[in-house]
Amino acid sequence: MIVNLSTTKKILREFDIKPKKRLGQHFLIDGNVLRKIIDIAKISNDDNVLEIGGGIGTLTEVLLRKANKVICVEYDAKLVSVLKELFKELNNVVIIQADALKYDFNPLIKKHSINKMVSNLPYNIALTLIFNMLNKYPEIKRYIVLVQAEIGERLTAKPKDKNYTAISVKMSLISEIKSYFKVSKNVFLPSPEVDSKVIEIHRKKFCYEDLVDPILDLEEFYKMISFL
Repeated sequence: MIVNLSTTKKILREFDIKPKKRLGQHFLIDGNVLRKIIDIAKISNDDNVLEIGGGIGTLTEVLLRKANKVICVEYDAKLVSVLKELFKELNNVVIIQADALKYDFNPLIKKHSINKMVSNLPYNIALTLIFNMLNKYPEIKRYIVLVQAEIGERLTAKPKDKNYTAISVKMSLISEIKSYFKVSKNVFLPSPEVDSKVIEIHRKKFCYEDLVDPILDLEEFYKMISFL
């Protein structure tokens, strides 16, 4: 398995990978954390799973053992080469180089019947990406993601919590969210500056326009509540 310190270092050395802080590249090296994430995700062979930020395949490897298919989107061209080399013998993986914040996932979702997303999200795009996915792609009902702890706390905060902000309001409008456990910064290589958190998000089954005047654009509504 990739998810240990020695194998991670070996892959980084063999492929001459130098993790880029600006891209939020921190590779998980703790197998217990990975197993917990997979248990929470409840992956079955009926699932076609989207993974954003495949890295060196730490999570991808385990998802491929459980899911019918894994569609992995990675921004870094060098890491895409690593992923393609590591999983070249498998026929249930699709690896795509793309900027997840700009990519149109609709054709991909329809082609592969994607129903779930499981990801260790790069810190630099996590919050924006989560909202983009929830707003634009109703076919994906369930998300299990590893995010920066502070972001996880803001997303899951309830009224009167100290972390309750406009972000918390936005999340409650479009999803039901559950916080699971904190992940120490020491189980990543290189170590980030802060701890992480595993959260689960269920997209609500309503049509947004049923709840808010259709004249009011979703983004305009978000701007309005940002003053709360």
